[in-house]
Amino acid sequence: KYVERSRQSKDVQAVDTIHTAIVTAMLDPAVTDAPTSKDYNSLADLYDDTTCKDFVAAVKEIANETDASKIEGDAFTSNAYKGSKIVINIDKNKVKCTVTKGSKAAADDKDIVID
Repeated sequence: KYVERSRQSKDVQAVDTIHTAIVTAMLDPAVTDAPTSKDYNSLADLYDDTTCKDFVAAVKEIANETDASKIEGDAFTSNAYKGSKIVINIDKNKVKCTVTKGSKAAADDKDIVID
């Protein structure tokens, strides 16, 4: 049980890192194409967004990872979140990152929500 909690903590930290990277990129005055309102079904979708190239490049640089599959999906190490995606909602410059717990999650596990 302690190993699983440690893995969950690591997964939460990964989502928090992405949230911080997105917020930081949005605040960067050099990034002029950051969306003010947009929904992404996964980090991979954000990374593939060609409508805001400077923003995406900044997020990748700040997160220090250019491959979304090394952050979400099978990169999550806990049973609760393995295989899940980071859903990103940007609404009026506010960022919310959500990871829904998977089918192997324990009943008391919660979704990850960082906003």
